[in-house]
Amino acid sequence: MKTTVVYFTRTGTTETLAKELAQYLRCDLIKMTDDGKWTGFFGFFRAGRYAVSGKRTNISLSKDISEYDRIVLLTPIWVANLTPAALSFLDKYGTDKKIIVVGTSVSTMDDEVKKNLQKKGINVENLFVLAKKYYEDYKDKLFFMISNLL
Repeated sequence: MKTTVVYFTRTGTTETLAKELAQYLRCDLIKMTDDGKWTGFFGFFRAGRYAVSGKRTNISLSKDISEYDRIVLLTPIWVANLTPAALSFLDKYGTDKKIIVVGTSVSTMDDEVKKNLQKKGINVENLFVLAKKYYEDYKDKLFFMISNLL
């Protein structure tokens, strides 16, 4: 079984964590981009509106993922919701692969995100949210838990 880390980032915070996790797991790293316009003042609010409403975007991956059985998907958390890119990824690959979702957030905790996903009828079995203020304290524990789930 082959593992990869796939990540989506807006500001670079999630990318930093994704690189560290891929190194820890000794696996490939794949960047995901989408067609959303998230930069600037209006982009920030557009991102929040898309996330809350559950909208999806068109995604692109830097590498084909067909050879991977297990994926750790890293995404920012926007207004206690997964990003549109992450939702699109789960729609496309969620039934074919074992996926662990890791969200990065300023302060949101995973129970808030799980509650919002359930309201939208989305089931994510393995979801972890790492708040930025706890990043250094819990990063190693999170990496260890993820490695045990794979």
